[in-house]
Amino acid sequence: MRTQAELEIQWQLVDNQDAYRAALQQLAATHGPIAIDTERASGYRYFPNAYLVQIRRGHGPIYLFDPTALKDLSELGAIINSEMWILHSGRHDLPCLADLELVPQQLWDTELAARMLRAERVGLGALVADQLQVQLDKAYSDVDWSERPLQPSWLEYAAVDVLFLADLMVLQLLEAEKTAKLSILRQEFAALCAWQPKPPAEQPWRKVSHINVLVKDNRGLALVREIWTTRDEIARKADLAPHLVLPDSAIITAAQRRPRSEKDLQRIRGFNAVLAQPHLGAFWRAVMRGKRVDENLRRTPLPAGANSHGYFRKNSGAKARLETVRETVAAVAATLDIPAEHVLDPAVVKRLAADPPALLLPGETAAKLDSYGARQWQIAAVSAQLAAALAQQAEHGS
Repeated sequence: MRTQAELEIQWQLVDNQDAYRAALQQLAATHGPIAIDTERASGYRYFPNAYLVQIRRGHGPIYLFDPTALKDLSELGAIINSEMWILHSGRHDLPCLADLELVPQQLWDTELAARMLRAERVGLGALVADQLQVQLDKAYSDVDWSERPLQPSWLEYAAVDVLFLADLMVLQLLEAEKTAKLSILRQEFAALCAWQPKPPAEQPWRKVSHINVLVKDNRGLALVREIWTTRDEIARKADLAPHLVLPDSAIITAAQRRPRSEKDLQRIRGFNAVLAQPHLGAFWRAVMRGKRVDENLRRTPLPAGANSHGYFRKNSGAKARLETVRETVAAVAATLDIPAEHVLDPAVVKRLAADPPALLLPGETAAKLDSYGARQWQIAAVSAQLAAALAQQAEHGS
């Protein structure tokens, strides 16, 4: 097992127009897939922007593009967007890359492939260790990548993230061919290319940690909503992670204590912190707004459906179908040697159990799965088995 210190890692930081032009020229002249990764400032910044884009084409040089210095990477996109990309856990990188006009037409995701190929460990460092016998140093995964200048040790860490992606893809490609999963992987990767993040929650303030302690306290919920909204506005304007402005624990404490004055609010831990103190007046006004709220903020029953709270608990027929669908999918997954959640998405499983086809036949079941967004390989793998299992379950009434 080699260590990262034994490797001769070479990279070039691209943070000015001359370096950008030279990198574009080299990338255009080089052949092979595009290994690509990003570094964000999660936990430090409000917006999930890419603060570094790492690219290696084939076995060529590694370029570390600084979007904060270059501003416009559309010319880079013109060169690489039509090429095969290699990413690791691409769902984390694709949204911020799209913001830079970097959007792949085809890709290979080494993390997703590892899951589908039943690797024991699927993290990048683990895959490189297990398959290439190199131990990577992952010491800088949580640093603030929005800081400038970037430290050389950080840049080496970033460069390593694309160093071995092409080698991993080759090994996974061979394994996929050997296990007859290549066609399945291609469909999964095509779906990932078209994937879009979920839209923001309609009531994001309900995700405040430990809000469940206020589930029956309407006034407390109103205070949480108003303070959360104020914090979000402050954090967005300053491009700071909301918890750095004010922790969730302070919001919950304020909602429980019902401070009677701005001084009472200041005494609550968190509101007197460095980033919150300048906005104490705004937070106090939020508290006063919360005290005047009349609307009912307690959870009300949601419309019937698979995503409703407690739907399967309250609907015995749907609950029985859900168990049948899960058992059937698990059996198919075992036969294919693919994780059950990849054979059929859990959300699709619930939707089928809540709203099965009127006729429990393979064709009707396949059409229903298609309408729910299942891929063709998934439909072919499970539709007949699901139709038979649901028909049998309906016949026996259990």
